[in-house]
Amino acid sequence: MKICETCGADISSRGRGAKYCKECLRKKRLEQVKIYQAKNSEIIKQRKREYYQRTKKGTVKEKRERERECLEEEKSWEMLRQAFGERFGVSYQHVNTMSQLEKDVAEATRLGISYGEYEARKRKGISK
Repeated sequence: MKICETCGADISSRGRGAKYCKECLRKKRLEQVKIYQAKNSEIIKQRKREYYQRTKKGTVKEKRERERECLEEEKSWEMLRQAFGERFGVSYQHVNTMSQLEKDVAEATRLGISYGEYEARKRKGISK
C-alpha cells in the first residue's frame, strides 16, 4: 500500500511513480508555478511585451489613418472608373471576354434569335 508523502492518504490506485495524491499534487504544482513566476517575472514581462508588439493592431490614430487611406484609394478608383468606363482596372482577359459576350448578344439580336439559341448554333457550326 502506497501513501501520499504530504498528507498520508492512500494512493495505491494511482500510477507506479506517484508520490502524492491528486489534491496534494495540484497544490504542489501551483506552488511551483508561483516560484517560477517570482524567479522569472522580468522574463515573463518581456515576453508579454514582445507578444503584444507582435499582435497589436495599432493605436486609434493608426487605425483611422489606415481607414482614411482605404477610402481615398477607393474614391480614386471610383473617379477613374467614371472617367474611363466601368471596366477600368479589370484584367485584360476579362475585358476581352465581356466584349466578346456583348458582340455575341448583339449578333443574336441582329439575327432575331435568343442568345442561347445563337450559342447552340455557334457550337454546331451553323451560321445564320
